[in-house]
Amino acid sequence: MNVGKFSNVEIKFLPSKELKSSIGKMVHLGEASAISARQYSIYDATTVNSMNVKLNTDSNVCSIRGSCIVDDTVLFTDYNNKKLKRFDIKSSSLVDYCKLPDPQDVCKVEENEVAVTCKNAVQFVSTRNMLSLSRSIKTQHKSYGIAHNDDKLYITDEGKSLYIYDMSGNLLKTVTTDLNDQSLFGRCNHIAFNAKNGRLFVGDDLKGLVCLNADGDYIDTILDPSGKPSDVVVDGYGNVIISSSDLKSILQCNSDGLIRGTIVNATKRKPQSLCIHQRRRKLFVGNHNSNTVEVFDLTWKNY
Repeated sequence: MNVGKFSNVEIKFLPSKELKSSIGKMVHLGEASAISARQYSIYDATTVNSMNVKLNTDSNVCSIRGSCIVDDTVLFTDYNNKKLKRFDIKSSSLVDYCKLPDPQDVCKVEENEVAVTCKNAVQFVSTRNMLSLSRSIKTQHKSYGIAHNDDKLYITDEGKSLYIYDMSGNLLKTVTTDLNDQSLFGRCNHIAFNAKNGRLFVGDDLKGLVCLNADGDYIDTILDPSGKPSDVVVDGYGNVIISSSDLKSILQCNSDGLIRGTIVNATKRKPQSLCIHQRRRKLFVGNHNSNTVEVFDLTWKNY
């Protein structure tokens, strides 16, 4: 064949009617996503410092049950002294605090707002300037662990139930059993949502790490042979971090909750709460009946 003979030929592509119709109904062609290599790396705690969280106005030894990051500050719920405390991460100094009735756990719900579980209620607190109480939601059950996703609040009762609420306080669903209608929880406590794969993780120090989807449908229970989880948190890469009160250790799981390694072999005290500042690579570990929070500087073992 003489190729030069056809060098000026114009080729046209005429889409079929079916293709035109299909593309016309599509909102977009798909989604591109990048998988970070950090999902396949293990944290290493290189140094540890102690942050003093006891205030002059505290009459009892501290008990930090919950924590979360808001910008460059870290918030702690001090159950024994009935306070939500905010500290500057860089200087480890107190920014401010507010009083609350038996605060249990705290999670971020908006850029300048957090939600705190207190007895039979959820109290919303503005973090815009000084900590200030806003609205609250009443619950007909004990409120302990809390997580937020897509205008939903997930709340545990430190017992055998998980409750899903909308942001107005309407109860959407109560989760108590697995696929075989067996009791799902033994003593559920802290909870975290993994936005990377849409999975909800509930720490249960009697049964293990319970995994559900965003609607509260049961997926799996991951049994940890080295100790049941007392707290669970998800980092910015989708890694699931859990603390074991039995071993006083911090473990790292993949995005599905399967254990991949140990970050901290033994903490000084009984860990009760976890939170991670991703950019500063710091892990904060709140303890039971202790005036100090352990602060670990994190690096990567195999990246």
